[in-house]
This record gives sequence, structure tokens and C-alpha cells, in this order.
Amino acid sequence: MDTIADALVAALQRAGATHVFGVPGGDSSLDLIEAARRRALPFVLARTECAAVLMAAATTETGAGIGVALTTKGPGLASAVNGIAHADLDRSPVVVISDSFEPEHRGYVTHQWIDQRAITAPLVRAHCAVDGADPVSQIEAAIGAAIGAARGPVHLELGGAIARRSAAGAGAGAGASAGAEART
Repeated sequence: MDTIADALVAALQRAGATHVFGVPGGDSSLDLIEAARRRALPFVLARTECAAVLMAAATTETGAGIGVALTTKGPGLASAVNGIAHADLDRSPVVVISDSFEPEHRGYVTHQWIDQRAITAPLVRAHCAVDGADPVSQIEAAIGAAIGAARGPVHLELGGAIARRSAAGAGAGAGASAGAEART
């Protein structure tokens, strides 16, 4: 059975992704790495989150359609900000995927909580907390923002519970313009 993580990897491959670069943590990152392995999309371990985004951006300059970087939540995403700024300035279509702060975690993950949307907002074309009734459309809308006319980075927040959810009936991309909040 395909999961939302599988659907995300398939959408990234359709957009031309050749690798996933990153620093894994808990929650959704291991689900994404496993989904990438099943679909023969190599995962490359980076030393830092910033390096992962820089490597993802570099792949777009060598002909890949889209770059992909994986970070942990909170401080991991904050560490990626310089790489995201580079992708913004160079108009590199990079999808930065971070773990999310799920509501049930907020009670005890207070030391790592950062407003991830706010920290990336000035630099990304769109932000998407993949949590809606149609996560496939949310993912496709975010990827569309990365490769659209104003190419550049986008940020997806993905929790483990959503990543492991079945993609069956989760939407087939109709209405892909909804779900990602675009930068204005």
C-alpha cells in the first residue's frame, strides 16, 4: 500500500528529482528515506542541513528538474536557512522537507519548537504543512510553486503520522492549486 511518503517521492521524481540530500531525524524523515529507497531515489547523507540544501540546489544547475533537501524540525530547519537563502537568490527549485511539530508533540517538545513557517517565509515561494484532507494536492501545489515562473525553494512540513497514512483516496492532484501558501 502506498503511503503519503510514497506519493511525495513519486511527485518529486515526476518533477525531475535525482537525489534526496539531508540529515535525518525522527518522525517523517525515516519514512521518506525508506519511500525513496523503494522508488530508487538515492538518499545522500549530508554533514549539515545547510549543505543538504546547497547540494540540492546544485543538482538543479546540472539539469535536474528539482532539488530535494530533508531536515529535522526546529534547529535542523534553522540550520538550513543559509542554504535556502542561496536557493532563493539563485532561483533554484528546491523542495525543503522538514519534520513538523504535530499538535500532540507541543506539550513536551518545547525546547526545540520554532515557528518554521515564519523562519522560512521570506525565502520560500510557498510553505505547506502537509496535513489537509488532500495531502497529494498540497504536495503538488508546493512543487508547482518551486518550478513555476518565479522558480525557487519551497518548504514542506510533514509529520510522521501523515507520512505513514495511506495515499489511497488522499487525492489525485485535482485542484493542485490549493494547499500551499504562496509568498506574495
